[in-house]
Amino acid sequence: MASKKSIKENKKLYIDDNGYFKVSLDTFLYNAGIVGFIQVLEEAEASKGKNKEEVKNYIKDYYYEGQDLYVSKKFLLKFDFAKHYLKSIYNKFHEKSILYKLINSSDKITLENINKEYGFLFKRKTLITISNTLKDNKFISLVEKFNNEKKEREKIFKDIVKYLNKNEKLRYYLFLGDIFMNKLSLIFSNIYFLKYLSNSKQHYIVKDLDFYKNIDNEFTSIKNYISLEEDNKKSYKDTCIICNAKIKKDFDTTFLLEFGVDTGRKRSTFWNYNPDSYICPICYMIYSCAPLGFRDIGNLIFFINQNDSIKTLISMNIAGKIIDEEEYAHYTAYNTIINKDLDEKTEELNSIQVIIRNKNGYSFNTIGHDTLKIIKSIKGELEVISKSYLIIPKDNRFDIYKICLENVLNFRNQWNLIYLLLMNFEKDGEKGYTINYTVKTIFTILKIQIKQNHIFREDINMNDKINLSYIACKSGDEMRRIIIGVNNDRNLLDMEEKEADNKLRGLVYQLINSIHTSNRDLFLSNITRLYAGMNLTIPNIFTRIFERDEDFKEIGYAYVLGLKGAYYYNKEKENKNEQGE
Repeated sequence: MASKKSIKENKKLYIDDNGYFKVSLDTFLYNAGIVGFIQVLEEAEASKGKNKEEVKNYIKDYYYEGQDLYVSKKFLLKFDFAKHYLKSIYNKFHEKSILYKLINSSDKITLENINKEYGFLFKRKTLITISNTLKDNKFISLVEKFNNEKKEREKIFKDIVKYLNKNEKLRYYLFLGDIFMNKLSLIFSNIYFLKYLSNSKQHYIVKDLDFYKNIDNEFTSIKNYISLEEDNKKSYKDTCIICNAKIKKDFDTTFLLEFGVDTGRKRSTFWNYNPDSYICPICYMIYSCAPLGFRDIGNLIFFINQNDSIKTLISMNIAGKIIDEEEYAHYTAYNTIINKDLDEKTEELNSIQVIIRNKNGYSFNTIGHDTLKIIKSIKGELEVISKSYLIIPKDNRFDIYKICLENVLNFRNQWNLIYLLLMNFEKDGEKGYTINYTVKTIFTILKIQIKQNHIFREDINMNDKINLSYIACKSGDEMRRIIIGVNNDRNLLDMEEKEADNKLRGLVYQLINSIHTSNRDLFLSNITRLYAGMNLTIPNIFTRIFERDEDFKEIGYAYVLGLKGAYYYNKEKENKNEQGE
């Protein structure tokens, strides 16, 4: 999602008066490349300027402003791109590699675990290809022995681990080979020493090709282009589709899986028989850094394309720890957005694009402006429920944060989630059940539902609705206290909590079901019997349940949660009209 500025006004690659190439944000993959290229610059300890004014007086290697990255021509011509590119790739991905686990494996590892966790690894052709390139016959011999001898496997495995820990270059190249095969293959078909067989749709590492030398040779052609003066490019007839620079047809986009265009295929397939998807060497270099711009999680990678500025892109896609489970990739991406500084930008943003790439392809999700506004308003509540979950028999796990956020993103309400959590809350301790949440968690979800439902309504004040739910919750808590004869304003003791739960269990069950089925008559019948039986006045809050079905559910569930102990008695909170958590 490139902005209008980056598409129409800002794409021309040129060298300014200070000798800087300008590279501008564009589509998501190119943007990921810019973020990744900056990581390569940082790894090389390139000097970073703050802005254009600063570099007029003090020459820096690069700086970025808004959507534009500026890189010194002088720096690029002396830059050892291959060295720092490979090191950046290694630094970003190596700890997720199976090889990392192998070389850090315990001496006490069993033969069963060796076969289960590493047996497949030593059958990979990549290991032999890289070992042959480095002429490391000793390692080849160890791998062959491991594959052929069943009895000595445990000893041979330990010999392999010991050998790898002693041989830095072999270890480094094996890591890189594994990373290129498993991570860079998600984005590229043919790039550097990684090649692609279109018939079998499989990648492989080229034999007898040194990684560093191969990339360094490629970068030499890029340097040659960089060193050319603009006048020397005037004879070039073609232009780069990204930056409009004058070029020869040295690089096309075939190397980009799913997005590249094969300019070598039959020309009648192109408009006017002219394939026009060529790019300049500098844009090729930027694209090659795209994997570094993505965040790594499990067997996939993701990129958050909020491209109002390079600074924002870096903030969204680089910093912060993430959950390393593929199942949570979408929600990790969204949580990254939630935990960044949306407060100042929500009103400005139309949408944010989230791109997830796994072995099956790309998936694109767009979070619209309204959803961003909701996310901003419930940021605190989402944090409260972030570690809550429910496990029921047959290994069914419900991650509450995930379900709640999914409901927001897909414009669904939270009523079914609230019902599920209430109905299973009493089953803690039963066989197969794990309840890792409280009734206060459920009240938090009720607040999220109220905000979802009313945030855009002009005829209803959202905060008034939250206050009504607070009043209903307090009314439920007052009844809870009356039931067990506690009249003073304090939090109940554990023994009193259990007594209240036991006495109210049947009533609560009936109220929950009447709310879930939107049966106001049944709900009010139970409430009337409860208060009449104790010669008490029915709270005025219940007059509100007849206005709309949403009002009935909001007030009804808040009251039930009060009966269940969700209200935390705190004078300061009460005075601030906050719900008790």
